[in-house]
Amino acid sequence: MKLTIEQIKNTYAFTYKNGVRSYELQTELVDHLANGIEEQWNKQPSLKFDVALEEEFNKFGPTGFEMVIKEHFKAVQKRMIKSFLRYFVEYFTTSKFLIVLLSSIMVYLICNSDYSIIKYYFTTSIFAVCALIYPVFCVLLHETKVRSQLFNEKRWSLKKMVLQTFSGLLLIALLPNAFYSWVFYSTKGFSALNNGLTGLFSFIFVLICLCTYIFLVKLPQEFDDNLKVALS
Repeated sequence: MKLTIEQIKNTYAFTYKNGVRSYELQTELVDHLANGIEEQWNKQPSLKFDVALEEEFNKFGPTGFEMVIKEHFKAVQKRMIKSFLRYFVEYFTTSKFLIVLLSSIMVYLICNSDYSIIKYYFTTSIFAVCALIYPVFCVLLHETKVRSQLFNEKRWSLKKMVLQTFSGLLLIALLPNAFYSWVFYSTKGFSALNNGLTGLFSFIFVLICLCTYIFLVKLPQEFDDNLKVALS
């Protein structure tokens, strides 16, 4: 005796009700619960679906799906970190390194340019946008994209996993703005820094922007693509 489509939907809803937000884990649990329910029906054909479902759920112990959720989250984190490192290394082992190099040179040249009042405010605005507004913009952009597409809940829970895994980078992304504030208001500007320090900071600044782009855009995109394949 097999579960009906309606019963499968109810099983998905049951896993969600009990704290499972990852669609991948929901699917694994639904498959596991369905097999258990069908085995019960082979022995007791008259057993009600809700009763059989509760009995299968009770087999997970007093904490329910809690341990399974924790293990799944750890596994997803490892996959995300591995994917993050793959994308990051790609920018230093392929022609994409030119993007990093040219961006660093551009930042360096801007930092070392002769300052007029116009250049001062222009440069300050550019770096304020990059250091503060850019990460926020990426979050809002992806949130809008997620909410406007199919499988909203599945994708939204995934983005939350990405943000939890790499949330520290958002704090790091704010460091350039603090540095620039110190340079502009506590010193004589970048002219007070030696070329080596300016070049190093320019490179670090580009790396921070690259990391922000990878974990806010590339990682959710990769997992979205995997989700489409799983649902097709």
